[in-house]
Amino acid sequence: MTTQEYKYMYDFALVSKQQLEDAGFTIDLQVLDWATVVKRRSNPKEYDAFTSSIGPFYEPTLALFLSCAWPGWTRDEDIQRVQTQLAQKRIRRRGALWVQQTKQFYEKVPVIRYGDLFGLRGIRKSVRGFNDRTVRPRFFNVWLDR
Repeated sequence: MTTQEYKYMYDFALVSKQQLEDAGFTIDLQVLDWATVVKRRSNPKEYDAFTSSIGPFYEPTLALFLSCAWPGWTRDEDIQRVQTQLAQKRIRRRGALWVQQTKQFYEKVPVIRYGDLFGLRGIRKSVRGFNDRTVRPRFFNVWLDR
């Protein structure tokens, strides 16, 4: 389930569909308006997967994808326990918990990481190779000319 209202979501869905079909799965990609996706994604019986995006969270206790509140995400007790511990510890004492949470994320949470997208627009004259025409610039083949 995806929308064409956000091009990157639609593009991700097309890539996923092709890769899953190449792996032998039959995929019925439903392309809907955004309001319908938002409405249907709250009911797991309405879809097997939906495409969306999550922005960066430099504070792990604020990561939506590790909470029960985000549609389709985990309700895993171990993840919730570590989230609670992270919220109670001082920043300098959370390193091991953060490592544990990252491991759990990759082992348990049903998510596909396509890469990193950044919306940064500030640029110096010494930056070369930067494509400012994309909706979300990719920092690929970008360098500083000094």
